[in-house]
Amino acid sequence: MTKQTLTRRQLLRHGSVFAAMPALYGCDSAVTGLCSDPDLMSRGEEHMRKTLRYTERSDNAGQTCNSCQFFSAGADRLCGDCQILNGWVSEQGYCTSWALRA
Repeated sequence: MTKQTLTRRQLLRHGSVFAAMPALYGCDSAVTGLCSDPDLMSRGEEHMRKTLRYTERSDNAGQTCNSCQFFSAGADRLCGDCQILNGWVSEQGYCTSWALRA
């Protein structure tokens, strides 16, 4: 019987591990890119982030993902889910689709 090795990408694409990573490490940890790892995104997801000029750190403290109507906070409160970008984003991030939460 041969032992099969999974790559990091394959392991993370299984979902449960990827979903748990922000809760385990958070966006500000020494491990970089956990909120939005480009290696785990499809070309469409990368294109959407570039089009909407997503950044992990907003230049305007009043306009961050955690105050946007499209953001849902994660368990660790460092990363959360964005309805527009369809994936994990930093609570301190920003994109041009930002809209103040009602």
